[in-house]
Amino acid sequence: MNSHIMDTPDVKIGSKTVNGRCAPPGPEKNQPRQQNVVVIMVHGEVVREMDQRTLTRFSKTVAVKFPRAKAVVVAGQNGQAGIVNGSPNGEVRKAGVQKPNTNVTTAAEIVKKVFDIDDSRFWQQPSREAVTVVLEWMENARATPRGDAPPDCAIPDPTETDFRFLCEVYAATIILDIRPYPRALKREVMDFVSSTPPSLDTLKAVHELLPLEDGVVTRTVTSFFQHGEKGGYTREEVAAIEEYVMDPEGDVALWERFGEIQKARDGRQFTPRGHGGHRGRRAGRAGRKDGGGTAPNKGQVSGGEQNGEKQKKVEEQKSGGKQNDGGKKMGGDKNGKQAGGEKNVAENGDKHAEVMPTIEK
Repeated sequence: MNSHIMDTPDVKIGSKTVNGRCAPPGPEKNQPRQQNVVVIMVHGEVVREMDQRTLTRFSKTVAVKFPRAKAVVVAGQNGQAGIVNGSPNGEVRKAGVQKPNTNVTTAAEIVKKVFDIDDSRFWQQPSREAVTVVLEWMENARATPRGDAPPDCAIPDPTETDFRFLCEVYAATIILDIRPYPRALKREVMDFVSSTPPSLDTLKAVHELLPLEDGVVTRTVTSFFQHGEKGGYTREEVAAIEEYVMDPEGDVALWERFGEIQKARDGRQFTPRGHGGHRGRRAGRAGRKDGGGTAPNKGQVSGGEQNGEKQKKVEEQKSGGKQNDGGKKMGGDKNGKQAGGEKNVAENGDKHAEVMPTIEK
């Protein structure tokens, strides 16, 4: 039998062609992935550069500041993109040779973003060392599989550090809004201010490093009154704390916080010494950058006018709205003239002695 050989080329099926058209370009996964790096700064100095994905995983503040890019929705049918410029019945072209994808060996583009740790709720920002403790915890917890609870935030060794540094680390977790919530760290701070009478240095640390509405500040002031009622302070210690709280150039919001807590405990009002100008260097945390402190904090009074009104309310509560010892109405001076809301400093200057805790030791 004679074999018949056909003089025709071989027909290849599925050789990187679709209906005779050129093969599509390389897949999108071969494109280099953009690497986002966040530069953490404190007091204008660089602390560390970290991967944005690690920061956004453990910090709500960074996640809000640098949100993830949303996918662009393309108009189409049944979830598929519509046809742009052309018809599915395009002309058939010869198969071509696909060009090599040069993006495979291209280095990923690095985009740097800056995050400056600066919160107006704080008198002082945490130190570089305190922020580093929190950032190192993030890097160590990064290996935790998603869905599993990472280890709690690192707690500085109390034997190797002081309480102020412990507050700085806790303040850094507040500014970064750490997740999961650092319960063990806060419990360590709360135990410190509760177990022993808070000293002046302890009060300064929580006042300068933490927001006044934080539970640690509330617990510190409450512990001061509780230990004071049990004779846990000397007269000199109480006088030093009292002078700091009632400093005319100090933070009037701190005095307000003392008054709110004591009034909630026993109904008495924490009365300041003197007429209470309180327009000094700490009239408001939110306005500290402007130098004048004109923006009061939440629940904060501004200036001697409102302090005078507070003293007036205290006097009205004690006198029941009746006349004072001189037989004159509240707000009048000894000559019977109206004082325009001004108070008699000599009569009200030492009322703080009535509301301070028992200091006999």
